[in-house]
Parts: sequence; C-alpha cells; structure tokens
Amino acid sequence: MNIYQFLDHSEQQKTYLLRFLESHHAEYLPSQKIMDFLSISNFKLQRLIDEINEDFQEHPETTKLQINRK
Repeated sequence: MNIYQFLDHSEQQKTYLLRFLESHHAEYLPSQKIMDFLSISNFKLQRLIDEINEDFQEHPETTKLQINRK
C-alpha cells in the first residue's frame, strides 16, 4: 500500500522532495537534477522549498532546519 495516496498532490511532492534530499544529503544537488527527478518546473520547486521551510518553522523540533536555495 502506498501511504502517499492519502496526501494531496502538493504534500506528496514535498514528501518526495524531502526523501530525495535525505537520500542525497552528502552531495551538492543542482536544481535541475531535483526538477528532473520530481518532473516539476523551477517555479514549482521554489514554491515547494518555501512551503517546506514554512512548515519547518511551525514545529519547535524543526525550527533550525531550512532548505537553502543558491
């Protein structure tokens, strides 16, 4: 059973992005590689990153986490 089916599309994409970043944490990831993996545009990637960073700020245990865009 795919538990992601219970999430809306945007939440699924955020989860996939976080899992991808987690599995590649030791390497530099160009945005194009992430966009290709998720099949999304640069605009959508930037929006997902902003949403994830906002989500991090809402929870005390993750307030020090942030995804940086360079």
